[in-house]
Amino acid sequence: MKISVIIICRNSLETLKSCLQSVIEQTFKPYEIIIVDGNSTDGTITYLNQFNSILVVPQLESGIANARNLGLNRSTGDTIAFLDADDIWPTNSLELRVNHLKSNTKLISVGGLLLKSNDLNNPIPAYTPGGFLFKKELFIYLGYFDEKWKYASDHAWFKKIIQENYQYELLNDIVLIKGIHTLNTSIIYKQAYRDEIMEILRSSKKTLK
Repeated sequence: MKISVIIICRNSLETLKSCLQSVIEQTFKPYEIIIVDGNSTDGTITYLNQFNSILVVPQLESGIANARNLGLNRSTGDTIAFLDADDIWPTNSLELRVNHLKSNTKLISVGGLLLKSNDLNNPIPAYTPGGFLFKKELFIYLGYFDEKWKYASDHAWFKKIIQENYQYELLNDIVLIKGIHTLNTSIIYKQAYRDEIMEILRSSKKTLK
């Protein structure tokens, strides 16, 4: 199984360091690491230049969905894992998900639990791209992330998985530590983020009628 790890970042050098370290230290080594950079001005590119094996892709447009799609377009692995630059994986995160995906051939994706960095005692289902491992063929079936959604494109994409009845499972293991801080998109643009989620939910109800 060849895993393409796609990390998206913009002016997040300090958290990117720990994020990238958590990927490098995985017990199951990724096939490739792709970092999509949104025109950072904080020294991110200079830092990344020391890693010859990492592919850095400049993002000429904007948006989270666009960044993830750029990474998908450049990926060459058969399995996809996403990670945001302010998140980290426990060292066995990929291994846990890979083993389960290998042993359950009918599954298209495997996720797990996450801990928030400001609450390390209460794990919750990791319904975020960084908490899942996806067979790349899923993106052929369902398409990429819809770039009309500025903040909640991942919610719209997960909705399609559920509606199309693709089989996935959640492990009862911590696979992601979610960085919680004042610069989170869901905090800075809280109302716009909620508005998009509500619109996605309303469109789901219409589809099911």
